[in-house]
Amino acid sequence: MLHRHMREPFSGLSHLVGAILAIAVGLPYMLANLPDENFALYLAGYLVFGISMFFMFASSAIYHLLDVKEDTIRALKRIDHMAIYVMIAGSYTPYLLIGLDGAQAWWMFGIVWGIALAGILKKIFWLHAPRWLSTVLYLAMGWICLFIYAPLKEHLSDGAINWLIAGGISYSVGAVIYATKWPNFSRHFDFHDLWHVFVLGGAACHFVSVGVFL
Repeated sequence: MLHRHMREPFSGLSHLVGAILAIAVGLPYMLANLPDENFALYLAGYLVFGISMFFMFASSAIYHLLDVKEDTIRALKRIDHMAIYVMIAGSYTPYLLIGLDGAQAWWMFGIVWGIALAGILKKIFWLHAPRWLSTVLYLAMGWICLFIYAPLKEHLSDGAINWLIAGGISYSVGAVIYATKWPNFSRHFDFHDLWHVFVLGGAACHFVSVGVFL
């Protein structure tokens, strides 16, 4: 059967679905609903968000599905992990472009993408860094938004804020599962597969926040 030729069928196929939905449904939906006001900012925010989401899910799907040589697997793993940083920074981008004004937005923009760059460099030069270090960076990068929560809440709708928080919680629960390697339900569905489910949930929540309510 086909799944026998996949390294990690559930993890790979679940994120393949995420990649398809991101590029075939999510991004077209957002681009079809661009407002006339602040058109350029919305366009930039939607493009960065949608493409970064597709990049993360596509990278993950390729890495987890392909049963290839060890050297190729290591290279794909690097790209998969780097894409997580791109996705986190890409998720911030529409909120910073649309939900904040002036210097505050650009300072946070620089901080978030700076951390993403640092994380990418870490993955290039230190692939086997401790699992806890990656988890701490993911969580810190994700929840640094608390420093701009007040102005975001002032500028954004309740729907955008609530779905933003829901996505952050989903990602955070997944990150804890990833770090602790627990729970493991069976050899066909372990902690890593569950982590992928929570990543899908977080991305879906943030799509609703950005694409529907922002």
